[in-house]
Amino acid sequence: MTTQAPGHAGPDGHAGPAGHTEPDGSTEAGGHAGPGRSGEGFRAEWVGPLGGLVLLVVGITCLRLVQTGAYTSYVRVGMRVPLLAAGALVALLGVVALVRYARSGGHDDHPAEAAVKGSPENAPAATAGAGDPGQSGHHRHGLPRVAALLLLPAAVAYLVAPPSLGAFSAARATVTVPAPRALPYAPLKPGPDGTVTLPLREVVERAYDGRTLAGQTLRVTGFVVSPAGGRLTLTRFVIRCCAADAEPAAVNLTLPPGVETPAENAWITVLARWDGVPPSDDRPGLVARSLEVIPPPADPYET
Repeated sequence: MTTQAPGHAGPDGHAGPAGHTEPDGSTEAGGHAGPGRSGEGFRAEWVGPLGGLVLLVVGITCLRLVQTGAYTSYVRVGMRVPLLAAGALVALLGVVALVRYARSGGHDDHPAEAAVKGSPENAPAATAGAGDPGQSGHHRHGLPRVAALLLLPAAVAYLVAPPSLGAFSAARATVTVPAPRALPYAPLKPGPDGTVTLPLREVVERAYDGRTLAGQTLRVTGFVVSPAGGRLTLTRFVIRCCAADAEPAAVNLTLPPGVETPAENAWITVLARWDGVPPSDDRPGLVARSLEVIPPPADPYET
């Protein structure tokens, strides 16, 4: 028994073809592929009002983080100009998408709808495809829901200033011992007040040789960490690009007699001397001569 392909009966009694594929990827009545379900419809939804709103909010959030200085909790200070450029570009793309949508009268001009209006012969297939929730509905409703979720982190970053990494992260981070230098450090030159201001990272690195630190009064800044053992440490995170690659630089700190221990996470500046003992672990020791509690710095990370 011979089975004919589904289609319509012609004048000679034979069944006609189920439909043929047009050059643009659509099919005549009876086919199953149409541009409303292709990448064209997908792009139309993405650049619609919700997609434009997502781009606009993300761009404005990026610009606001730069304007307030809060971006330094995420990336190094040198990323300011690239962030400004990226934020402005993304916000502009969002505005363009919203303007184009408004000028179109609030219609995305889905190809399925165009087929219904422009060709009566294609109307049954086009309308059937447009009403199929399992196909075109996926593009019409699935993507905007995902886009709406993208608004959440941007809104949080806009409304809530993110804290920088602190004592909780430092107490659980793995400290990397600096690699030995091929060349010795240059001698330190004290300022007019007889002190040398150094990044905490450099103090840690110089302590493995020690000769350039001997006899010097150092001015260093960091936040307080009280490890489980009870020994006070002065810590600061070092980043190369962003907070995701941050590593702590820390020194064990001995406070002067009678000085109250600062609260954990408090930022302090100390005048201290190296204790003269080459570090047996990843933290050299400093003996503080004075201590001052300060507000958190605008740039909490060293680079």
